[in-house]
Amino acid sequence: LFLPFGAGLITYVTETMGCSQSKPRPSPAEQRAVLGGSAPGAGSTASTGAPRKKYSWEVNRPDPSNFEAKNQVGQTVIKLPGSINGQRFNIADCRDCNIYLFDRMDTVFCDGCTNCTIFLGPTSGSVFVRDSANCRIIVACQQLRTRNVTDCEFRLYCMTKPSIEASDRITFRCIDVTYPQFIDQMAGAGLQPFDNTWWDTFDFTPAPGHATCL
Repeated sequence: LFLPFGAGLITYVTETMGCSQSKPRPSPAEQRAVLGGSAPGAGSTASTGAPRKKYSWEVNRPDPSNFEAKNQVGQTVIKLPGSINGQRFNIADCRDCNIYLFDRMDTVFCDGCTNCTIFLGPTSGSVFVRDSANCRIIVACQQLRTRNVTDCEFRLYCMTKPSIEASDRITFRCIDVTYPQFIDQMAGAGLQPFDNTWWDTFDFTPAPGHATCL
């Protein structure tokens, strides 16, 4: 049915669409009441100081500072079994330090360290050592990668070929250190004790003297 544009058409459309029957938008207080709250000052969480509900992703969230050793000089850092529990760990800008991580980890980044002794427990993923010099590193991992590393010794368990890049005077030896939880942590990290290719290095920038296997 065609109606000329004017009051008749407007009345027809509003009645058909139900606009004339629409209710006014509820006030904020009414909206809060529908959602189970109340107006401020009438016993709401804001006025009574009751604790806010915590969601699943907010409960027992690990503190990232527990999984790092940064800017340490002349310190001994020890992480006992069960204190890392498969998290990623970051070591950065440490000098003249002894760092012992007696636990299972996912990935380890070691950057900018000088004259340090570093022990890394079983690591299910990769260990990256970069921009470091004159360090002694004992590690069991799925993959080892170095870049810009000089005068470092590795006592190593590695399931894949250790990879070096732009590194010089690196020494590799088979790992010869253990502790009571080591074997169980190896199993938890998915590392097979007899699949150790510590000696089979791959050099992205090959040159004489880059790596020596003893």
